[in-house]
Amino acid sequence: MTDPRSQPARKAEVHFGQRLSRAGHLARSLLTSGPSVAWLLLFLLLPLVIVAAMSFLSRGDYGEVQLPLTFDSYKRLLGFGELGFDPLYPGILGRSLLLGAATAVFCVLTGLPLAFYIAGLPERWKNLALTLVVIPFWTNLLIRTYAWQIMLAPASWLAQAAAMLGLIPAGGA
Repeated sequence: MTDPRSQPARKAEVHFGQRLSRAGHLARSLLTSGPSVAWLLLFLLLPLVIVAAMSFLSRGDYGEVQLPLTFDSYKRLLGFGELGFDPLYPGILGRSLLLGAATAVFCVLTGLPLAFYIAGLPERWKNLALTLVVIPFWTNLLIRTYAWQIMLAPASWLAQAAAMLGLIPAGGA
């Protein structure tokens, strides 16, 4: 029989000054991560599942999707159509994959040396170098900000529609 003092002591699980049980850990995880997981499921996974399910539907006479479920879309993607093999879709798919791979390689070949160069700079120059790298990405934010300003301006069609519905006072507030 072994001496209980020779066994390693179990560490108490203390987080942020609180001792938590398994249920406490689960509750805290659901509280903190639950909303973001629900958001991802709702706006990322659910649309992906819908698109995947629709890919098995067949096309109607006018291009609408309808039952029965078939593999026709996947056969067409692989190049097998009604008139035999057609290399159009496999060619497009191959070029897209090649372009994506070339872009990834180009980004790695240009980004890694720049990252190592910035990491090797003296401390006083690192922030300036990082700012110069990040400034082009701010253009997208600036354009979106101006677009929102135009869309939400008092004279915009959106403000006029909201005024007609009685959501805001007429003339824009």
